[in-house]
Amino acid sequence: MPTRTAIWIAIIAILLVCLSLVCTTGLLLIVTDLSRDRQAVAPFTPSPIAKPVPTLTVVPPVVQTPATTNTPTPVPLIVQTPVLSPAPSEVEGKAEGPVPSTEPSTEELLAKVVLPERDLLALTTRLRKLAEPIPVVVNATPPRYEVGDRAQFWINEQATNTYFRSWATLRYITPHVHVWVEDGYDVDQDDLIRSAERFEKETYPTNRHFFGSEWTPGVDNDPHISIFNGNVPGVGGYYSSADEYSHLVNPYSNEREMFYINLDNARPGNDYYDGILAHEFQHMIHWH
Repeated sequence: MPTRTAIWIAIIAILLVCLSLVCTTGLLLIVTDLSRDRQAVAPFTPSPIAKPVPTLTVVPPVVQTPATTNTPTPVPLIVQTPVLSPAPSEVEGKAEGPVPSTEPSTEELLAKVVLPERDLLALTTRLRKLAEPIPVVVNATPPRYEVGDRAQFWINEQATNTYFRSWATLRYITPHVHVWVEDGYDVDQDDLIRSAERFEKETYPTNRHFFGSEWTPGVDNDPHISIFNGNVPGVGGYYSSADEYSHLVNPYSNEREMFYINLDNARPGNDYYDGILAHEFQHMIHWH
């Protein structure tokens, strides 16, 4: 026990000595800082007071304006002219407002004009100064075709608005349809027959019921509609009213009721192909 007490006394003594050293060091630092601050402060020196400088004031000379002389202004003589009122006889019987014109208006003149129809046959005959009138129907008797017959057709390339000719073979016939296929195209005959029969039995009577009839027997004097299947660039199919006229009116006319199907876009035997047939047939009916 005495040994432990001595140890604690020694520790406490050491701590007190350390504390005193810390306090002494802190006081020395504070005194040093205060002395430095006093040396940094510059002594106050009063600024000299500037003496006032006398200012010269320049007084401008007085310019006298001469007094104006009151000169009397002449007063113009106003002569009043009496206003003469028209006699009562001149005023009576005159209506107020614009006088109505007796000339007919532009609207009335246009209403009386009879506009001629766009008759391509008459226009071509007159402008080309043809001696004979152009026939409406190009065949005196109905033409007869058989399966296997070949014919050449004008085909329109709509992207460039140009025409080229293609040979085609008649592959199938119904009471109202001639189905042509361009030479060089391989088309399944059963698919071709299926679409042709659907057009004959469904599309043809349905379109005629809702939209009316095409021109029949038409320009070629044949009740059959020709369907060309082959290279028809840029479209799924088309109908051209140019075919409803003689080649004398349009040199690219195939002179028959006809529409064209692009085999590179649609093949027979499906709804898409049959829908194109119905669509183009509707155009043919509307033209008529």
